[in-house]
Amino acid sequence: MDCETFVKLVIKEQIRDKAYGYTKEYLSDPEQLRVFGSPAEYKAFAKLSKYSKEEKEAILTIVRSSLHTCIFSFLAILDGVREFDLDGGKLVLSYRSEDGSHRNLLAEDGEDVDFLHDEYMIDYPDWLSNGE
Repeated sequence: MDCETFVKLVIKEQIRDKAYGYTKEYLSDPEQLRVFGSPAEYKAFAKLSKYSKEEKEAILTIVRSSLHTCIFSFLAILDGVREFDLDGGKLVLSYRSEDGSHRNLLAEDGEDVDFLHDEYMIDYPDWLSNGE
């Protein structure tokens, strides 16, 4: 697995898109939250579900922006471009395949590895505008 694949399959498809999809679904049908969510979540989504289509789209745009900011910030910390120092150490992210080989997904000193946060930004304008 390389940086591009990690961002596409893990970060975008499994984290960002699923979180957005669940939020969008709850906005349309908050009844699911009676079983799976907290009373506060249910109450909030039940109230929002009564909003007009345009108001719901505005809410979803804010949700997409918030998801993006959170994920981008996390990836920038992993990439080492946003300050993070815990006792002088550094974060390491690697992928180990079934055959035992592994590959670093974060740049080591002097290595030419793509930054995760840059790879994440590739489709950001389109995703922010429509969630796809």
